Amino acid sequence: MDSNPALPGFFSSFTGKKLLDFIQTFEVESQIVTAQSYSDALITDHANEQMRRRGIGIDIVRSILRDPEQVLEVRPGRVVLQSRLNIENRSQLVRVFIDINASRMRVVTVYRTSKIDKYWSRP
Repeated sequence: MDSNPALPGFFSSFTGKKLLDFIQTFEVESQIVTAQSYSDALITDHANEQMRRRGIGIDIVRSILRDPEQVLEVRPGRVVLQSRLNIENRSQLVRVFIDINASRMRVVTVYRTSKIDKYWSRP
């Protein structure tokens, strides 16, 4: 488990029953998130400000929340939904970060980048 490049060394602090408890808890949380719709996520004031500052419309964010191309775990409790889009005649990757541990999922920040290869996950 220690080979996850997003969480280097993360699991090394867990041993035996503690690791099993963590995995079972994470599996339950993952099932809950899968069962819920990301489109129900609350967009925080900070995320709204970042969208405005970075020129990312609410329609783009809602589209990604409804149907992301990729969903990646950043760390336990936070995921990033991302989609490749053509914005202003340029290929861009829009990344929407969501905290999933709250009673209601919250969009915490949003940004776009032209560095698609840097962030796009390949199987």
